[in-house]
Parts: sequence; structure tokens; C-alpha cells
Amino acid sequence: LFAALAILYMAAIGLLALWFYVHSPRAWRNHIADDKWHEDFLVETGRHFQVQGYSYPAVVRHGWNLPPENTMRLYLSQLGVLADASATPTETEKQSHIDGREILWERCHPYYASLSGDFNTPWDGKDEEDRGILEVPVVLGNIAYYGFADREKTLIETLPKDSLVAAYIHPWDDCAPVRNWVEHMKEHYDTRFVRADDFVGEFMKKAPRPILIDASLKAHWAFKEENRFQPIREMEADTISCRRETDEGQDSILVSLRLNTSAEVPVLAFAFSGVVWEGETFASELINGQCIFRNVPPGEYRLRLEN
Repeated sequence: LFAALAILYMAAIGLLALWFYVHSPRAWRNHIADDKWHEDFLVETGRHFQVQGYSYPAVVRHGWNLPPENTMRLYLSQLGVLADASATPTETEKQSHIDGREILWERCHPYYASLSGDFNTPWDGKDEEDRGILEVPVVLGNIAYYGFADREKTLIETLPKDSLVAAYIHPWDDCAPVRNWVEHMKEHYDTRFVRADDFVGEFMKKAPRPILIDASLKAHWAFKEENRFQPIREMEADTISCRRETDEGQDSILVSLRLNTSAEVPVLAFAFSGVVWEGETFASELINGQCIFRNVPPGEYRLRLEN
């Protein structure tokens, strides 16, 4: 009897230890931080896609969140992966132990990760060597595993216009909930479904990244051409000035930018705290190489140079 009780006791302890291991974020992080684990996972997943007759996607995700900073370079240099999806930007009860999940921008669009930061940390555009992989925000979780229900529908309803609505699945999960999601989107929204790499390419043509002018007045941006990303280029800006105006009781900002270049001046658009302003098109003038924008809403702003 004593031996039987001892066996049951040890079995219970073993099951309890296993439960704690499975539910411990640290246990999974240890695997995710392993470079070899990353490589094996991607190779095995790619093999599974090939067996199923699917082409291996140019944009992939590997687990709960972005690769830690010590593996981002491996994704780019050794694995040749174009991008990874960002951490699911919404909290769920089943994943409440994972912090930092929020939609970074009012408009959900791709952005570069910072190699010196944690996941969900955008690249500031200042140091090229710090530019990490391109992140594609994910606004839904693994609907193939958790299902597509009222929570996901409500989340979609709260997103602003032109947001990227994406989901991720594991090749071994049931794809039926994915079909439910697609049918719901087609029925209730004016949507267009694109491959992840196609979306990134299309977005990069319209919105070169990143969108800022640094303290030395150098404008930085990136763009995609011939299915590959060109290095960051620079244009010198001699002066940037701005002042507040009041017209019929409405405050606005007038911004003047003079570019030090003899080349054709690109179209300039504004971004406020990383969010492209979607109001009426504000007036712009080009006088002797000086771009002047009027009726710009007040707020923290950054400049986006767009071809």
C-alpha cells in the first residue's frame, strides 16, 4: 500500500511539474531564444508546406512573438526570411501572461523592428545597423486553434479604415475557422485579400519607411523595388520651420521644408505620431524648391517622403 501511494504521489508531482512547465512563459522563451530551434522550426514548416503543395510564404511567424534580438539577424542573414509577424496586439485570457501586446499604430501597417529593442519596438530610423526585420501587425490570434467568434468580430469592428486584418495558423491546425473568418469579411466589409508578401510590397511602394527626419535634418526612408528592399537613402534638408495659425477659430500648423537637392522633389506627406493623417488633402505649394503645407492639424508630426 505504501509503495502504491508513493507511486501515485510521484506521478501527481510529475504531472504538476509538467503543468507548470507548459504554462510557464520562461520555458517557452528558452526554446524561442535558441537559434537552432528557430532554424529547425522553419525548415520543418517549409517541408510541411511543400508536402501540402503550398509555396513557402515570404512572410512567416514562428511563435508567440518576434524573435529575440539575438536571433533577428539570423532570420535575415542565414535563413533569408523577409519578415515576421508582430506579436498579437490584443490581450486574451489564455495569453494574459504575455505583456506588451497592443496595436502600435492607429493604422495597422508594417514597420521595421529595432534590433536593440524587445518585440513590438519600431526601428527609429537613425542607425542602419539597428534596422531589424520588417514586422507585419497581426490583429487576430491563431483563429485556426482558438476559433473565430464574437471577440474577433468585435475587434475587427473597432479597427480604423484601411487597417491590415491578418491571422496566423499552424499547418497542423484545422482551417475551418479561417474559412469562417474569410466569409465574414467578404459579407460585411469592402475587403481585398492579398498574400502577406504582396501586401508588404504594395504598402512599401505607397508608404516608404521609416517616416521621420532626424535631428540632423536628414530624411530617411526605404522602398521596395523589383521584389527586394533597397537600402535607406538620404536627402539633405536645409531648413524645416513651422508655426501655428488660426483660421476661423481652427488651429493648424504651417510647415515649410527646403530640400537641398537638384533632383525632382518627391511628394511629401505628413504622419502624426506614426499615424498617417487621413483627413482632407491639405494644400501644398512648391516655391523655389521650398515645400509649404497649410491646414495641417496640430500635433506631434513626422515627415514621410513618398515617391
